[in-house]
Amino acid sequence: MTGVQTCALPISIEPSPVNFQILTNNVESQNTSNVMLYNIAAGEKDGNVRFLIYEGAGNSCMVIPDGTEPRWPGKLIDVSVRKMDSFLQEIGINKIDFVRMDVEGYEKNVLDGLKQTLQQSKPIIHIEVHVNIMGKENTLSMFQNLKDLGYDVTAYVPREIDTPIIGTMKDVRNYNMDKIMKMIQNNENPSFLMLTLENHG
Repeated sequence: MTGVQTCALPISIEPSPVNFQILTNNVESQNTSNVMLYNIAAGEKDGNVRFLIYEGAGNSCMVIPDGTEPRWPGKLIDVSVRKMDSFLQEIGINKIDFVRMDVEGYEKNVLDGLKQTLQQSKPIIHIEVHVNIMGKENTLSMFQNLKDLGYDVTAYVPREIDTPIIGTMKDVRNYNMDKIMKMIQNNENPSFLMLTLENHG
């Protein structure tokens, strides 16, 4: 799921039709009417992508077209994907304050499609980075792009699979972008990185 938030109007983007129904039910159960929900994928271009609905919980994902088989068992479907820069303009959103995303290895694709918005709005970004899925080259390229836009890391939580996201504030590391990129280059990183990034440019 990718979340984009303005000062007063939250937007939630969820490509899985199964998860989207759960999301819709949750919003309705809270009697909330100011959340904009979209059953699409966020990406770097408009079109369609193959999407895996995982048989378990939490690992549904875009099937990245690199010739490999899906990483987990499940049902493959086609979903609509939108470039976020143009999509936000289309729905009348000119400024965003906060982006939260956990997209199972599709992070670079989403951020590539959000570049103009990141330049203009400079939102805080909270992101789970799946280095083991994206690979070293794509992960470093994504971080370099963010650094070029003026972003740096303000909070970092290392995480391996099936471990708690955070236990106490002692789990939060004070590593900047350069430190994390060096760790990735030297294969010293965990499988997942939970990061908060802010634009100081």
